[in-house]
Amino acid sequence: MMKPLPRVGRKPLRLVTGITLIAGSIVASYLVLDARGETRSVMVATGEMPAGAPVSAEDTTALAMPISAALEGYLTDQDWVEVSEMILVRKIEAGELLARRDFIEPTLRDDSVIAVSLQIGEPEWLQVGTLVEVWVAPPASENSFSAPFILSPEAVIERVSQEEGFAADGAASMVDIRVPVRDVPGLIHALANRYFLHLTPKAPSL
Repeated sequence: MMKPLPRVGRKPLRLVTGITLIAGSIVASYLVLDARGETRSVMVATGEMPAGAPVSAEDTTALAMPISAALEGYLTDQDWVEVSEMILVRKIEAGELLARRDFIEPTLRDDSVIAVSLQIGEPEWLQVGTLVEVWVAPPASENSFSAPFILSPEAVIERVSQEEGFAADGAASMVDIRVPVRDVPGLIHALANRYFLHLTPKAPSL
């Protein structure tokens, strides 16, 4: 008497069939949309752009893509007018889609550049163009400071230089920051009176 053949391969077969059906539906949807011409133009960066930089029409290109919920929130060619005079809140890589949350109003038109010394090493965000908050803490005694507060909520790193030479420890940096003119007196007062000073990268607006 012959033994029945073992029942194998049903689960893998079902899995492959399911993936095939899903892939087929995506392709079919794309073909239907493409055949109907239902597309939308999204703005794409043509090159790398640093945080804090303005974006011109030459820095972007419009790419026609099939309408999809995944594209909601990204800028279209019609939306470009709204952000054409704004600046970036983060670094943008070439080929990246641009979203409204990547831009903020340029509130630093009337500003000054001040050099500050930091002992924070070389974090990734410490680079030209990064938007930062300037925190300061008044001295409370010889070796302690009062509670810190934000002196300037919106500054931009203009230049970064590391200490060099035999005595350099790699932790010290001289940083030029561009701050609104309204915050300059407070920053000069803080530096003159040996306040503790620290920069933190500004989180992008959602």
